Amino acid sequence: MLKVAIRADGGSKIGMGHITRCLALAEELKDENCDITFITKNIEAVTKKLIEEKFKFIALSDLQTEEIIYMKEKIKGFDILITDSYDIDFKYLDEIKKRGIFLVTVDDLNLLESYPSDIVINGNIYAEDLNYTSTYGQTKFLLGTKYTLLRKEFRNIPPKEIKDTLENILITMGGSDHNGFTLKILEIIKERRDLKIDVVIGPSFEDKLVNEINELVKMNGNISMYYNVNAEIMKELMIKADIAISAGGSTLYELAAAGVPTIVIIAADNQIKNVEYMTKVECILNLGFEVNKDILLENFNKLSYDNMKRREISSKCQKLVNGNGAKICANKIIHEKSILVG
Repeated sequence: MLKVAIRADGGSKIGMGHITRCLALAEELKDENCDITFITKNIEAVTKKLIEEKFKFIALSDLQTEEIIYMKEKIKGFDILITDSYDIDFKYLDEIKKRGIFLVTVDDLNLLESYPSDIVINGNIYAEDLNYTSTYGQTKFLLGTKYTLLRKEFRNIPPKEIKDTLENILITMGGSDHNGFTLKILEIIKERRDLKIDVVIGPSFEDKLVNEINELVKMNGNISMYYNVNAEIMKELMIKADIAISAGGSTLYELAAAGVPTIVIIAADNQIKNVEYMTKVECILNLGFEVNKDILLENFNKLSYDNMKRREISSKCQKLVNGNGAKICANKIIHEKSILVG
């Protein structure tokens, strides 16, 4: 049995995307008889999620200033280390690799000059244009939406049924919403009494925002609120939705796999490339960085009354992302590790 450590973080500032995609990969590795342990900063939303998903974890102390020294000792009992954190730099990866462990890096933006890792996974739509370099020449790069790390519930979802008339709207800003976009969008869309609106609250939403959204839900019978949903419920909400309004993070790939025509607001700088490329291939409607009432309503109405456009977007999305990436990556990790051992 291979022992796998996954070093990943999440929380209100960086969102839960790193944790979510590592959970997707962890599930597939677990199915291949790997023993998984997460190593993460001691953030309640993250540790709670890992407990819910029944994964072991080591919570790093807030006083852990020299993490790399700690990690070099900690990984001695593991065969594979998977990293997914913007805090991890080249020196960190290189020192870890020199300890002889099989190293996998989940990445988004190619911010390092080169990668000493055995495998680099970037499942974003733009990944193949990033010109990655291997430090020692051995790195296998798994780039593009074939390798997008989605939970198994999003694998091979049937083509979406596109209705002539809108019935259900989904609002999801991901694991966190420090901009308060969810509330702003609800204030605009709530007037459409003819629609049922499902709003998803992530585990790292601030309490004040959740309370304000809850008050709005109480006053509007057509709005339902879902808190910290699991992958199965999220998939069902997406299948039900005729249109989604979303941030531009990893949730976009789940929406694409489910074929949901989506209006996107960019919630963080690291979402820009994602949104630009998905706009280019006509998979989304891009509203930029702000929730502007006139622009949102214009795009919302455009999609509402054009079922041919919705059908076209849905088809393109499901061709782009089929949801098999986590399984493919898990198999590749085990295969490459076995070659080294063999």
